[in-house]
Amino acid sequence: DKFSWKAVGLGAIGGAVSAGIGITGLENTIANATNATVGRIVTQAAVPLYGYQRRWFLDRSRFKLGKFARQTGKTFTTTLEVVDDCYEHALQEKRTRWVILSRGERQAREAMIEGVSLHAQAYGMAIQAAEFDWNGEEGSYRALEIELPHGSRITALPANPDTARGFSANCFLDEFAFHKDS
Repeated sequence: DKFSWKAVGLGAIGGAVSAGIGITGLENTIANATNATVGRIVTQAAVPLYGYQRRWFLDRSRFKLGKFARQTGKTFTTTLEVVDDCYEHALQEKRTRWVILSRGERQAREAMIEGVSLHAQAYGMAIQAAEFDWNGEEGSYRALEIELPHGSRITALPANPDTARGFSANCFLDEFAFHKDS
């Protein structure tokens, strides 16, 4: 096995989240690791997770299906995973694309404001937010998009066949059972 600074940085992130410590300001993890410092891990949880949320967050399977009770933090936890994936890509000086398809415009906005934006702030990542109308065959829909360092983008839209088509991206189907025509 060869030594990997990336593995050191990702191990620190995973360990902090697993331990429920919380993380903040990890934008310099790799640079700091070379100086024998692995990010700024704090004792006050920036992103507190319950055990079931930690397990969900740490499971990096390509396809996941979660059956959660209502109001148990599934959107919060999955948007953390989305931001963490963007952060991992930024460490590698790469970019990625995520699309969040939510039940409606209100839920899409909540996922971005109470999830993505909050997590990006905890990671110390600068974001550029935009809001625009997405025009499809069946009408116009409000879309929210955040661009992260190194060009990664996260777009949240209300779920319907019009908005889901045409993206080459990782996809988070938020509250999929309630999507129209699912």
